[in-house]
Amino acid sequence: MNEELLVKDFINKLFIKEYNKKIIYLHNFAGFDVYFLIKYLVKFTKIQPLIHNGQFISIDSKYKGIKITFRDSFKHLPSGLDKLTKSFNAENKGIFPYFLTNLDYSGPFPEYKYFN
Repeated sequence: MNEELLVKDFINKLFIKEYNKKIIYLHNFAGFDVYFLIKYLVKFTKIQPLIHNGQFISIDSKYKGIKITFRDSFKHLPSGLDKLTKSFNAENKGIFPYFLTNLDYSGPFPEYKYFN
């Protein structure tokens, strides 16, 4: 599955009635994720970005009547995720199988080839 189809599938699964008017926080969104995500949000959804001093603060995105806002949690918690997980006594995300493109995967720990 190519990247565009993967993101389109993600958008179809994310923009559902249960998530209408919800806010999704992504850590360091303005410094990293926004550049990947915005090219597809522009293509598949109607967006209204909020930009301050040349940085994305948030993006309101509407698709099939569902509105979701994306915000940068780093703006509120300016620290690395590793340090934040320790501060809040939360589980660290650890390693992630970035090459596993099946969004509905359920099963045993993925094979080594799916990790970077």
